[in-house]
Amino acid sequence: MKLVELGTFALVVLFIGGMTLTNQERLDAEKQEVKDRKETIELEQRLAALEANTAKFTVTHDQKLETNWVHAMLDAGSSFDAGNAAQFIKVKVPSYNDDKPICIKWNKECTDSRTTVYVPSPGLNNKANNGLFEDNKCECEEYATDDCGDIIYEQECAKYLKSCEGEENCMCDEWAWNIIDYVDACEYKKLDHEGRRDYVTSRLPNLLQDELTYLWEQQSGPALNQDLFNHYKNDKVLKLELTQGDYTFSCTVTDPYGFESYLEKDINVAAEPNNDPEVFIGYTRLGGSDLDEFLTTKKKIEAAASKKK
Repeated sequence: MKLVELGTFALVVLFIGGMTLTNQERLDAEKQEVKDRKETIELEQRLAALEANTAKFTVTHDQKLETNWVHAMLDAGSSFDAGNAAQFIKVKVPSYNDDKPICIKWNKECTDSRTTVYVPSPGLNNKANNGLFEDNKCECEEYATDDCGDIIYEQECAKYLKSCEGEENCMCDEWAWNIIDYVDACEYKKLDHEGRRDYVTSRLPNLLQDELTYLWEQQSGPALNQDLFNHYKNDKVLKLELTQGDYTFSCTVTDPYGFESYLEKDINVAAEPNNDPEVFIGYTRLGGSDLDEFLTTKKKIEAAASKKK
């Protein structure tokens, strides 16, 4: 009887153990499925982001002419940052004492030794001269900074009051200043692209004209309508009529002082069976009124060329 009971117990244990193993396998499979699904979602998200960054835009081509040309435009308007024009502007900035940074937050050990009360002391740079602090536990936790993130220091004194000149804690009668190029000043460096140009233009109205010169060039790619290209090659926006192939265009932007900004842009035009040509380009496609103006200009150029023949 005992043998039977033991055998039955063993079978029960094996059954339960097998069931536990089966459940564990099922749980592991579910976890793996969740993991795989998560990886799939992440992969799909990465692919979506990649496709968004390398989007393929279908550019309308001239249906009336029944050609395989596509039209696009490249804009060089963001390539200018005021050039070196700002170097012609001088500004007066404080002459700082690099040994005296201005502290705006001291640690809690900065207490009045007479009252043990915390003493907030913005601007204090040397506790030894204050008389309230008798130990070395007063440390600065945060220094004052300008809009560019640079630490602000105490301004140097160029001339002290004659009545106390040479004495300790004598008041300053005239502060020290430096004259620097505007491009080196925080006031200029903190401005964005448009702010820099607007400032320079307003400060130098007679020197910096609101005219930049543009020179577009084709660096590589299939031949294109050269007359049409020449019509736009000196404009901020280059309007193009392209066929299948890989193109590289460059633009040199020059300010009145001779400072140049240079940029290159690549375009790939792919032809597909039974579809309009497609252009791989991360820039604005030519359409609407811009396309209408472009096609009108093209017709005028072609008409003028035919008259010369």
